[in-house]
Amino acid sequence: MEIGKIPHADAIITGSVALPGGQSPLNPRIIEIESACVISADTRTTRCTQENINRIVNEIVVKLSR
Repeated sequence: MEIGKIPHADAIITGSVALPGGQSPLNPRIIEIESACVISADTRTTRCTQENINRIVNEIVVKLSR
Protein backbone atom coordinates (compact mmCIF):
# COMPACT_ATOMS: atom_id res chain seq x y z
CA MET A 1 0.00 0.00 0.00
CA GLU A 2 1.32 3.47 -0.85
CA ILE A 3 1.69 5.91 2.04
CA GLY A 4 -0.53 8.51 0.38
CA LYS A 5 -3.35 5.97 0.13
CA ILE A 6 -3.55 4.90 3.78
CA PRO A 7 -7.20 5.39 4.82
CA HIS A 8 -7.81 8.23 7.29
CA ALA A 9 -4.11 9.19 7.47
CA ASP A 10 -3.31 12.89 7.24
CA ALA A 11 0.34 12.69 8.26
CA ILE A 12 3.17 10.27 8.98
CA ILE A 13 6.01 10.33 11.48
CA THR A 14 9.38 9.45 10.02
CA GLY A 15 12.96 10.02 11.03
CA SER A 16 16.32 8.52 11.74
CA VAL A 17 18.46 7.24 14.57
CA ALA A 18 22.22 7.24 14.09
CA LEU A 19 24.27 4.98 16.33
CA PRO A 20 27.82 6.38 16.24
CA GLY A 21 28.63 4.92 19.65
CA GLY A 22 27.87 6.41 23.04
CA GLN A 23 25.58 9.25 21.91
CA SER A 24 22.78 8.81 19.40
CA PRO A 25 21.05 11.65 17.51
CA LEU A 26 17.29 11.16 16.87
CA ASN A 27 15.70 13.21 14.06
CA PRO A 28 11.92 12.68 13.79
CA ARG A 29 9.58 14.65 11.49
CA ILE A 30 5.82 14.80 11.01
CA ILE A 31 5.03 15.04 7.29
CA GLU A 32 1.64 15.94 5.81
CA ILE A 33 0.79 13.20 3.32
CA GLU A 34 -1.07 15.24 0.70
CA SER A 35 1.48 18.05 0.33
CA ALA A 36 4.62 16.27 1.62
CA CYS A 37 5.30 19.36 3.77
CA VAL A 38 7.10 18.93 7.08
CA ILE A 39 4.63 19.98 9.77
CA SER A 40 7.04 19.64 12.68
CA ALA A 41 10.54 18.34 13.41
CA ASP A 42 12.89 17.91 16.35
CA THR A 43 16.40 16.68 17.10
CA ARG A 44 17.67 15.21 20.33
CA THR A 45 20.81 13.37 21.36
CA THR A 46 20.86 10.69 24.04
CA ARG A 47 23.10 7.92 25.33
CA CYS A 48 22.72 4.93 23.09
CA THR A 49 20.56 2.55 25.14
CA GLN A 50 17.21 1.12 24.08
CA GLU A 51 15.57 2.57 27.20
CA ASN A 52 16.89 6.10 26.53
CA ILE A 53 15.97 5.98 22.85
CA ASN A 54 12.42 4.80 23.66
CA ARG A 55 12.00 7.54 26.29
CA ILE A 56 13.23 10.31 23.98
CA VAL A 57 11.15 9.04 21.04
CA ASN A 58 8.02 9.07 23.22
CA GLU A 59 8.78 12.62 24.44
CA ILE A 60 9.32 13.84 20.87
CA VAL A 61 6.14 12.20 19.55
CA VAL A 62 4.09 13.88 22.29
CA LYS A 63 5.73 17.25 21.57
CA LEU A 64 5.32 16.99 17.80
CA SER A 65 1.70 15.84 17.98
CA ARG A 66 0.50 18.97 19.80
